[in-house]
Amino acid sequence: MSFSYRVFLLVVLAFSLTTCRVDGQQWKTDVGFTQLSSEFGSGLETGLGVPVMFAEVANGGGDYMPNVSSSNFGSKTFVYGSGPSATNSHANTMSTNFYGSIGSIAPGVGNDPLQPVNGFEANDWINFGLGFATGTDPNLQPYAASNHSYIATLGGSFTEAVAVNLLERLDFSINQTEMTTLVGSSNSGAGQLPALWVHGYNCITVGVTDGSHAASETAPTYLYGNGRIKPEIVAPSTYTSFSTPMVASAASLLHEAGVGTDAVRSETMKAILLAGATKDEFDEWSRSPTQPLDLRYGAGELNIYNSYYIQAGGEFDGQTGVPASSVALSGWDYEPEITAGSDRYYEFVVPENTLVDELSILLTWNMAITDVDPSGGFLAVQSLADMSLTLFDSDNGFEAQVVDFSDSEVDNIEHVYLKNLMPGTYHFRVNSDMDMDFGVAWRSATKSAPMIGALGRKLLDGLGIAGNLADTQTSDDTYYSLAPSPTSNFSKQKIDMIVVSETTITEPGFVGFRFEASMVGGPSGDVIQQLRLFDGVTSSWELVDVRMATNADLVVKYSAAGDLSRFVNQQTGEIIAKMTWLSPGFAGSPFAWTIDLDQAGWQVAD
Repeated sequence: MSFSYRVFLLVVLAFSLTTCRVDGQQWKTDVGFTQLSSEFGSGLETGLGVPVMFAEVANGGGDYMPNVSSSNFGSKTFVYGSGPSATNSHANTMSTNFYGSIGSIAPGVGNDPLQPVNGFEANDWINFGLGFATGTDPNLQPYAASNHSYIATLGGSFTEAVAVNLLERLDFSINQTEMTTLVGSSNSGAGQLPALWVHGYNCITVGVTDGSHAASETAPTYLYGNGRIKPEIVAPSTYTSFSTPMVASAASLLHEAGVGTDAVRSETMKAILLAGATKDEFDEWSRSPTQPLDLRYGAGELNIYNSYYIQAGGEFDGQTGVPASSVALSGWDYEPEITAGSDRYYEFVVPENTLVDELSILLTWNMAITDVDPSGGFLAVQSLADMSLTLFDSDNGFEAQVVDFSDSEVDNIEHVYLKNLMPGTYHFRVNSDMDMDFGVAWRSATKSAPMIGALGRKLLDGLGIAGNLADTQTSDDTYYSLAPSPTSNFSKQKIDMIVVSETTITEPGFVGFRFEASMVGGPSGDVIQQLRLFDGVTSSWELVDVRMATNADLVVKYSAAGDLSRFVNQQTGEIIAKMTWLSPGFAGSPFAWTIDLDQAGWQVAD
């Protein structure tokens, strides 16, 4: 299908400039730039030499450019892509946040005369830059970052078919040049998503931190792929017109920092920005295995501090089997091709006596657009992979236990987000149903949480036959060996041991228990293993884990939820656990068995 007429249906996203915060200072602190700048000083990248563009809806006088002679822009070189222009106030505020010398976090953008700021009137750029008016292929967009703080809604000659054609053109252009493209949602918290450019697959849609934007919570995408989650990220401005260039500014800084690496590819940059986003600003942020992002706030609020350190963590190549080495706790990867039905694996290790306070893994890939018109026109064929992201706890063997996963049927983003991950070896896996390239990024921060070993024990059933309680302080293959109490009924044999510990943290933010044990002398599957924690509020035992004992060391990790203080005595700091092993009824000959307990202890953190 081709279109040869021009569209003039675009509107700006902000309707009042008088109440918008434009001082350029507080938002920098909110998104982590002030902290980042204090650590790097003059050594921090500024976006110098990064090619950028913006498209802006003209005002009544036909103007689309900022006040280029102001102190915010006086050091910069501009290209007037759509002809002469005086000052457009909306473009002025947008540009302040995007690349302003005072107002942005990428003040070096445009200061290199060889890489000027390229400005376009939005309709002109759509009609001729994207080739809509001519029906031809889009022009190459040789920009690292672009900003689009305007919308269009369906109506009149602007039909769904036209909107889809334009969205395909933008996604096609992003794939051609790897341009990181930021687009804004509309400023209506309960309204339907606008047709442009929010529905794009390969762009990044931006909302505002206070949630007063159109979002999938009330109306998900309805064309060019129904039911997808938008926006993908938010930033702290009053209007989406000005939150969008905040993210564009962050992308520009990261493009300079990542020059010459695959971190600047559109998929990877998107993953780095979204993996760095924070959730603490939102009381009700949520995701699920089939819903990768929050329906209103996406991945969360922009945080350039987090994203910068993800990118600085380096690239780690995914492996097709068990990785030979671990990745850093923050980092990224770009894979040029994963073949249909295959996997990529990444291993990371949480050190002993620590917790991963927060783990964010973000997988992104693009909609592939192929132009099949050999005559020079534009006829798009869409192709979208279905990818998944799975996190495994591998302490008991490679891929032994699924911790969490993300597998949306419609989105081209998968996201796993967890808090308080206990020590151990973990793997995450990327899978695809078709040949595709992808970007993945992750961040984590550890905090100290020393293992609290048992101070005392009480054997309700069973006998200690070798070693002692001190041997359970660390995982070192030095065992405290236990045997069931002697009995003529082998199906009633049992070991029941209470261990008592103490913590100085009486109002914890995290409570977890870990133990490691193996069965000796009996076949796996014939002894039941149980873990109970003592609830001081109800004065009862809470059963938290049940499984079969194994002949190899089996690691059990339990992270408590709900009111954590129920496990901690508020006066004494006492914490109590009970481990039980027992023989169920069985057919066949009786067998003798013992338990080697390698480690047992708590982790408690603020």
